[in-house]
Amino acid sequence: SFFSRWYSIKYYKIVQDAIREFKPDIVHVHNISRVISPSVLSASAAAGIPIIQTVHDYHYICPKVWMITDKDEVVTSHDSFSECLLHHLPKKNMAYAAMQAMKANMQKSLIKKYVTHFICPSRDLAKWYGNTFDPDHVSYLPLFIPENSKSFVRQPKEHTLLFVGR
Repeated sequence: SFFSRWYSIKYYKIVQDAIREFKPDIVHVHNISRVISPSVLSASAAAGIPIIQTVHDYHYICPKVWMITDKDEVVTSHDSFSECLLHHLPKKNMAYAAMQAMKANMQKSLIKKYVTHFICPSRDLAKWYGNTFDPDHVSYLPLFIPENSKSFVRQPKEHTLLFVGR
């Protein structure tokens, strides 16, 4: 539901039960803002377990997750959620856009409180997260093999692409 994306008691309890059963040393989450909410973070923190989050977009910097304006311009500075609301979110339904901005701001405060370290798969994402959160708790870790590691990759004869996901 719309509100369970803000904070979900259901997922808090599911994670709490899983932690009791599994007893992990660390919790690693990816993008959690759209479905299960930061409730998983507070359940992990309540159990005293460090949390690492791999982020794949700019959602916790600006709810316009790709940092591109409605005019397809790249956002180069971002000082507030109200700026995002006024300049970057769809204008069709301002009430919904305001709710999105409020949700992201609330979740951002939980993430600041609970996430021990962020892993960012791009340098730009790491720069933005380092400027927004504690830069000592942000690492750049590419998802692919670096270009200078060609000896590890069998070069295809034709261009190929592999996609795994939804």
